[in-house]
Amino acid sequence: MARSTLVLDLDQTLVSVVDHDEETLLQCVTKRPGLDRFLKDMSQVYEIVVFSASGASYVKKIVSSLDPTGEIFSAVFTGSDTDWLSGQRVKDLRKLNRDKIVWIDDNASLYPYNPKNGIQVPPFHGDPNDSILGALTPLLLEVALGQISVENASELFVRARNK
Repeated sequence: MARSTLVLDLDQTLVSVVDHDEETLLQCVTKRPGLDRFLKDMSQVYEIVVFSASGASYVKKIVSSLDPTGEIFSAVFTGSDTDWLSGQRVKDLRKLNRDKIVWIDDNASLYPYNPKNGIQVPPFHGDPNDSILGALTPLLLEVALGQISVENASELFVRARNK
């Protein structure tokens, strides 16, 4: 069975970045709680790709800090890889040229061509008590193993958050 691809957004999904310039960028990055464990666990069952609407130099600097050995992320797509649709940047997953794709992002409107492939998460703004990645892990493992669909995982995630 071919491994699925997990497409992860960067800003407000994996990290929060505030008040920075080129020199202080990495000091201003706050990782979503549980991120290191999440990436390690997901890399065992998924090919992991970052797809951010931000600029290439910014994205690559943060990605390099999250994955200094280059073992987690297989590809990085940035703002120059996005398209424009009705005046808004969008992420067209067809550009990845992969068969089975699951996306995780805080903004579902960025995926008008692939709405059923993803799970929208609440934006991360640095809350140290955030537990979203821990809640996603078992669902994404079930998707990777073919036990549930991405749509079912998304519905279960929403239901669990609304309890």
